[in-house]
Amino acid sequence: LVEGGGRACRGANTQDNAASHYTLHFASSLSDCQSKCLATPECQGIEFNVGIQRCEVWTRSIESSAAAAGFDCYLHAADSGSTTQPTTSTDVPSTGSFQLVEGGGRACRGANTQDNAASHYTLHFASSLSDCQSKCLATPECQGIEFNVG
Repeated sequence: LVEGGGRACRGANTQDNAASHYTLHFASSLSDCQSKCLATPECQGIEFNVGIQRCEVWTRSIESSAAAAGFDCYLHAADSGSTTQPTTSTDVPSTGSFQLVEGGGRACRGANTQDNAASHYTLHFASSLSDCQSKCLATPECQGIEFNVG
């Protein structure tokens, strides 16, 4: 999420919003919009407005953003690296649309390191990290994933 939300994605500067930079979609939820990005190999990020269910899948690099009530701009980082965030944000290691917690190698927990209550998660079997991410994106209440190959 770029600069805490309330921002529309832009190209080279705050005025750079050419329609050629993105493909416009209808999306009923943020997860739906994120899925459209994951299905687009050249996706650089998304702009989403839940109120009007507008989803822009950006294929041009997002280097800036502009204040816009109701809109949120999200950067997509490919599986192999990280994406440089515009303006005040920082680089964060990511896998797809998911950010690693504390650099990875960590199990998800609730309020403290001992809080692994079954009510916090739904167990699924996934053949790959991508499959696990897709299951999360298809679940509106999903807040994150924990994936283990072994």
